[in-house]
Amino acid sequence: DAKIIENIVVKMASSSCISAIVGLAVLVVVWDSIAADYILPGYRKRFVVPASPDVFVRYAATGYGDIVLASDSTSSCDCKVVASVNSDYSRFHVLLSLMESISELQLAAQTHQEQANIVEARITEYTSVLYNLTQRIDYYHTLETGDLLLLSDEMTAFGVEIAAAQETVAELQAQHQALAAAVTLYDTILLNISNTIDTMFDEATVDVIQLQAQIEYLQSELDACYQGGYNPPDLPADFNCDGGVLSYIAEPFTHKWSGSLQGVWMRDPLPLERKEDAVYVIKGYANHLAMLEYDTMADFEASIRSSTHTMVLGVGGTGHVVYNGVLYYPAYNSHTIVMYNISNGTEVSKTLPNAGYQNTYPYSIDTYTDIDLAVDEMGLWAIYSTSDNQGMVVISRLDPETLDIVETWNTNVEKKSIGNGFMVCGRLYMTDSPKSRFDRITNTFDTNTNRGSLVAIPLSNKYMLTTSLAYNPREKKLYAWDNYHMVSYDLTFE
Repeated sequence: DAKIIENIVVKMASSSCISAIVGLAVLVVVWDSIAADYILPGYRKRFVVPASPDVFVRYAATGYGDIVLASDSTSSCDCKVVASVNSDYSRFHVLLSLMESISELQLAAQTHQEQANIVEARITEYTSVLYNLTQRIDYYHTLETGDLLLLSDEMTAFGVEIAAAQETVAELQAQHQALAAAVTLYDTILLNISNTIDTMFDEATVDVIQLQAQIEYLQSELDACYQGGYNPPDLPADFNCDGGVLSYIAEPFTHKWSGSLQGVWMRDPLPLERKEDAVYVIKGYANHLAMLEYDTMADFEASIRSSTHTMVLGVGGTGHVVYNGVLYYPAYNSHTIVMYNISNGTEVSKTLPNAGYQNTYPYSIDTYTDIDLAVDEMGLWAIYSTSDNQGMVVISRLDPETLDIVETWNTNVEKKSIGNGFMVCGRLYMTDSPKSRFDRITNTFDTNTNRGSLVAIPLSNKYMLTTSLAYNPREKKLYAWDNYHMVSYDLTFE
């Protein structure tokens, strides 16, 4: 019952905050699936407590219990779940009362309907009796000489029978009308109750959506608490732009053939310890949930997989990157970007405002490439478009810890007109055609100077269908997925 579930929430206080949040997410599913028997009290919106200058406290009052997240300058993050003390069981009792009323009304309506059926049968029976009497009277009516030939005693007997039958039929019709009116009334009452319950469940659905939003909010707050705010990672010495601008792209080196026409493969340019040589692969482009990991390039080429990571949200397109131990990917059928922590499997997401999705503003290759994430010497980027910019390419630098937009640049290049794009030292390089054997980079946009330019740098599409193209600033290479083949390109700067 409701008390049991509430006690479960209280017990979550002894575990980590993430477990509590996951537990609440499970309870959301429980709420959504088993209806009125487990409706809990105090289900309402309220979740921000004003903070003092030195201490911040945030919590969500979910009706299952309050999640409290607190930290200060001297203590570590503290997260706990507090049982709700709200005694408002009104919705629970109203629903129980309505359900009991429905059962009673259904039983009464069934009883009255059965009685109405019996009366209707008797009306039919007596109507038949009246008809037989009429037939018998007609039998004695002979108009031979204009006189009615009928014995007086027989006429008297017929009159008595007809009067009795007529009286019975009238009584039965009155009973039938009353029963029919009662059944109609029950139908009306049941319809009103049904509408009331539908309204209450609609409100409950809104509550569930609000609860899920609160859970997402708390997850992001918890991550921020543990991380202590954004601290840019220490970049290696070779993460610099002293080599000049891109001038030449070598012929592609084919590493492996894949059974998937589209996909993305990548290495972490800022890897965690013992992940320096790892290779990551996501096959397909629409709603896939798995990322394959290989310990080394040799293992990857030999198909010796070390682990498989399963994401909660499916991926959309092929614009994914791994950076500093985190997979960043656009969610399927959404303008949401997701951070998937490869070490512990946790996910945090944030909407990219006004970004097109589901082939609204893709590259010319389509395949849901509306949002293309990239990394270079300067950090994490999103290449996309918006209706505000009329489908032209938009470049936003993102905070890799929070996914907040740091700065945005609008270009005058139509996103659907370019084949692929990648970032190097804050400069976006845009290719012409992913299906041409002899492709080339035709446009660049430098965020450092806020200026675009036309260029002509040859790019060989050996297999003539490049569906992903990404730069790795640690290796100074391009990684591409070209028509079932995973290839890489060496680059020259001057």
